[in-house]
Amino acid sequence: MNNISIILVNTSHPGNIGSAARAMKNMGLKQLILVNPKVLPNDESYALAAGATDILDTARITQNLEEAIADSHVVFGCSARQRSLSWPTLALPDASKLIHQAASNKQTAIVFGSEQSGLSNQALQHCHYHLYIPANPEYSSLNLSQAVQVVTYAIFTAGQIQPNHFEGVIDEPIATMGEFEHFFQRFSQLIEQSGFAGLEPNKKMQARMRRLFQRAQMRKTEVDILEGILKKLNS
Repeated sequence: MNNISIILVNTSHPGNIGSAARAMKNMGLKQLILVNPKVLPNDESYALAAGATDILDTARITQNLEEAIADSHVVFGCSARQRSLSWPTLALPDASKLIHQAASNKQTAIVFGSEQSGLSNQALQHCHYHLYIPANPEYSSLNLSQAVQVVTYAIFTAGQIQPNHFEGVIDEPIATMGEFEHFFQRFSQLIEQSGFAGLEPNKKMQARMRRLFQRAQMRKTEVDILEGILKKLNS
C-alpha cells in the first residue's frame, strides 16, 4: 500500500481534502498529492481529517498533473463519465485487484477530478486506465471524499484475497510517467514538424497515439530506444 498515491485535482472544498485523508488512513494509504487546489488545507480540512492529520502534513502540492504523476508507473483515472474517445476502462472490482497487484512493485497513482466537473479529458489522457465505480445509472455521481473512500476500501479488501505480486511482471523496470512524457513530447513535436496532420485532427490523432503507447506500458529501455530513433530521424 506504500506505493499507492491518491491524487486530487483542482479541489475546491477544503473539507473534502480532510475527509479524503481520513478515508485514506482508514485503508492504510499514506501518500496524498494535491494538484493546484483552489484552497490549501486549512482548519476545516484538519477538523474533518480527524486522526489523519499526518497525511495532510505530508501531502505534496503540485501545479499540474504531469508533475504529480512523474514518478508513477501505472495511473488510474477515476470518473463516472463516458468519453467520446474510449480509454481502457475497468469497473472498480476489477481495477482494485489490478491496482493492488501493480502496487506490489510499482508506483501506482489514482487520480480524482474536481467536485464540479470531475476529471477532464486532458487529465484522463495521462492515465493508463479509466476507472469507474458501478452505481445507479440514473444518479452515479459521488461526493469526492465518498469516491476516495469507496475506491480505497476496494483496494484494501482486494489485498486481503489477492496474491502479493503483479502477474506477468518483467524484471526490467517500466518507464515512469515522467520518462514517458519526455518521449511523447518529442514524438508530438516531430509529428507537428512533419506536417502529417492539421492542428485539430492532429490533437485527436495524438490522443489515440498516447492511448496506444500507454496501453503498452513500455519499459524504460524501450522508451530510450524510441527516443534515440526520434533523435536520429530529427537530425
